[in-house]
Amino acid sequence: RPSPPRGRRGPKRRRWTREATIATTGVTGELTAMHYDHGTFDDPVGKENSQTRELLLSVIEFIRKSGPLFNEPGATRDFVGTPWHYADAWAWLQEQQATGKIPLGVYRVPAWVEDPAGEEVAGFGRVRSVFPTRFPIASLLAIREFDGYSSFAAQYLLNPISADTAVFHRDKNIL
Repeated sequence: RPSPPRGRRGPKRRRWTREATIATTGVTGELTAMHYDHGTFDDPVGKENSQTRELLLSVIEFIRKSGPLFNEPGATRDFVGTPWHYADAWAWLQEQQATGKIPLGVYRVPAWVEDPAGEEVAGFGRVRSVFPTRFPIASLLAIREFDGYSSFAAQYLLNPISADTAVFHRDKNIL
């Protein structure tokens, strides 16, 4: 096992490796011959790479091929971001988790949730903001008007199919 170079300072590692403490790459970057204790995948899905089936699949393939980089005992990965399409990498990750194919904790927090004591929002019923100091309902409604209903539904409600613009509504009470 090689010794760390003299004079090098930084956070203590669990083991010595030749990889940098921090490395960055995009979804199209090369991942060959790297091995990490932890990886944070921050916004791998975006507007541009969710526009076609080929691009959607390329992000999923990037995530799949990153798996061997984290085969060290105790290695972990975090995935952070918002959905852009109903069949993007987020949907794929949740499917893998639901079927037990990969261990994955899912923490999804939309900007508003149903609440009988909340404010009335047309098409959504009574809702309350999950982050009221940052995003009061009035601000969320202004963002929805400015960004567009579909973009707002994906980015703020974590649902890439907007209830405002859906042809077939998911809510069985709306016909």
